[in-house]
Amino acid sequence: MPLPVAAGLFGLLAASGLLAGAVIGLRTSPSKRTLAAVMAFGSGTLLSALAFDLCQEAYHKGGAFVVVGGFLAGGFMFVTAETVINSKGGFLRRQGTRDVFLREKKEERAADILARLSEVRLARSLPPAEVQAIVPFVEERRFADGEIVFRKGDPGDALYLIIEGAARVTDEHGEVAVLPKGAAFGEMALLSGEPRSATVSAAEPLRTYRIGRDDFTHLLTRSRALAEGVAKLLEERLQARAQQAGVDTAETWRKVAQANLDRHLSTLEEKELIEQHAGKGAHIAIFLGALVDGVPESIVIGATMVGASTPSLSFLAAVFLSNFPEAMSSASGMTKAGFSGARILRMWGGLMIVSALAAFAGNALLSGASPRLIAFAESLAAGGILALLTNTMMPEAFEMGGRMVAFSTIVGFLGAFLLAVLH
Repeated sequence: MPLPVAAGLFGLLAASGLLAGAVIGLRTSPSKRTLAAVMAFGSGTLLSALAFDLCQEAYHKGGAFVVVGGFLAGGFMFVTAETVINSKGGFLRRQGTRDVFLREKKEERAADILARLSEVRLARSLPPAEVQAIVPFVEERRFADGEIVFRKGDPGDALYLIIEGAARVTDEHGEVAVLPKGAAFGEMALLSGEPRSATVSAAEPLRTYRIGRDDFTHLLTRSRALAEGVAKLLEERLQARAQQAGVDTAETWRKVAQANLDRHLSTLEEKELIEQHAGKGAHIAIFLGALVDGVPESIVIGATMVGASTPSLSFLAAVFLSNFPEAMSSASGMTKAGFSGARILRMWGGLMIVSALAAFAGNALLSGASPRLIAFAESLAAGGILALLTNTMMPEAFEMGGRMVAFSTIVGFLGAFLLAVLH
C-alpha cells in the first residue's frame, strides 16, 4: 500500500475518536468530572507524544533553530486562527471556548458600562466597588430624536441614566427641563410607586442605561452609599417640585419609605450572546474551529510516516484520546446552541475525512523533502498542538474537574511515555 494512502488511513483512525465521542455525547450525558478526567488524560498523552515523539525527533533532524522556529510559528498561527474563528461563532464547539468567549464579552461590556457610569452624577457618588455591583443590572436603551421614553401616567418601572444626548421633560404646562448627559431621571416614580409625573422624550439622539425597578430596589438594599445618593437626588427633585407645583413632599417621602423592596438578582445575557452567534454561518465557524484543532495532528501523522510504514503508536493513541472528550463536550454544547444531532454527526464525520486527507497530504508533500523541512513541518504542527493544549484542553479540564485532573494528566503522560519507550 502506498505510504500516503496508509497515512490517510491512520489519520482517519485517529480522527475516529471525534465521531465516537460525538455519538456518546449525544446519547448520554457524561458528568463534567468524567469529561474532565478523559480530557486531562488525553492532554497528558499529547504532551508526552510531543516531547518524546515529535520534539526530540525534529531536533535530531533539523536542530534547535528549526524546532524553536517551527513551534513558535505553529503556536502563533493556531492562536490567530482560533481567535478569528471564535469571534464568528466557532467558540460554540466546546465548553471551554464557550465559557472563555462569554467571560470576555462580559468583561468588555462591564468595562464599557463602568466607563459610561463614571460620567453619571448618581454613580459618581458611589465607591468604585459598589459601582461595579450595578453592572449586571444595566440594560442599554437608545431613542431617536423626539422619541418618547415614557409618558405621564405610565407605571414607574425603571430608572434611566443619560449616557449620550439629552432628554426633554414636559407636562401639561409645557417643557419643564432638558436633562443633559450624566443626569438621571425616572427615580421618583420608581421609588414611590406612583405613575410617571411627566413625559420624557429624546431632545436629540439619546443613549441611556436603564435599570429596572426590581433590580434597582435590590441594589438599594445592598448599598448604603447608593441609598444616600438617591436620597440626596430625591430631596433636590422634591424641593423643585414643591416650588413649581405645590406637591405634598411629606406624602411622597412616606410612599418612598414604604416602597416594596423586592429581591431579584438579574444576570448578564449569556443566552442572548449564544443566540446572537449561533445563527447563520456559525456552523461553518464551528467546523473551521474543529479543523484548526485537528488538522495539525493529522499532518504530524503523515509527516512521521515519511520513510516509515507506521506512525508512532503513542502519538496515534494520544490523538484519538484527545479527540474523544473534545467531541463529547462539543456535542453537548452545540446541542444547547440549537444544532441537531444529525448535523453534529455530519460535521464530525466530515472532519474525519478532512483529517484523513490532511494526513495523506502531509505524507505525500513531504516525501523526498529534506530532513530539515520535515523537521520544520513537524515542529510547526507540534506548536499548534501545544497551543491547543494550553489554550483550551487543559484549562477546560481544570475548570470542569478541579485539581484532581492533575492525576489524570500524569497517568496519560506516563502511559504514552511507556508506550513510546517499550515500543
